[in-house]
Amino acid sequence: MFCGLSLCLTRASALCSGRVSGPVRHGDLDRIASPATVAIIDGVLDSAGKLGAREVERAIARGLRVYGAASAGALLACKLHANGVTGRGRVFDFLRSFDGDRANLVALLYRPASLTPVTTPLINAVIALEDAILPSWQRFQAMQALTEIPLWDRSPEIVEIALRGAGAWPLHISDQKAGDALALLTELSRIA
Repeated sequence: MFCGLSLCLTRASALCSGRVSGPVRHGDLDRIASPATVAIIDGVLDSAGKLGAREVERAIARGLRVYGAASAGALLACKLHANGVTGRGRVFDFLRSFDGDRANLVALLYRPASLTPVTTPLINAVIALEDAILPSWQRFQAMQALTEIPLWDRSPEIVEIALRGAGAWPLHISDQKAGDALALLTELSRIA
C-alpha cells in the first residue's frame, strides 16, 4: 500500500498485513515482484516523480492487481480503469464523472520528511457539496470559488471563507479521502 497523506503510515500499518510505503513515485511498481496486490492511495503529483501510465500497465501485464482510491490512486484509476486499475470510493466515483482538473481537487502541499499535510485538499469540500441540498447554480458557484483558491492558500479557514462567499455554508466536511482509504484497506484485508 502506498499512502501517508490521506491515511497516515502508522494507521495503515496497523490495518494492513502487507508492506506500507509513503506516496507512490515513478519506479515503485517496477520494483514489486508478481503476483501482488497493490493499493495506491497517495502519490507524488509533480511531473518529475509522478508514477506514469506505462509503468502501471507493465505492472498489470506482470500480474499485479492494482487498486486506486482516495487521492492519486483515484486519479490513476480514473485514467487507467479500462486498462485494469480498479477504482474504489466516493472520491473515485466523483472524479470519474468530473470534467475539470481532477488533480487540482486532490492536490495538497506537505512536508516530505514527515508526510505532514500543510494544506487541505478540496475534494473533501467538493464531496460535501455533492451531499448538500443546494440548487445546482449554487453548487456550481461554490465549486468555482473553491477551485480558484491557490494551492498554497488551501487552509480549512480559506475553504470556509470561499464557501461562505458562495452561500454554501454551513457545510459538513468530513475527511472523505481517509474514509476511502480505510474502506479499500478493509476490502483488501477480506480478500487477502
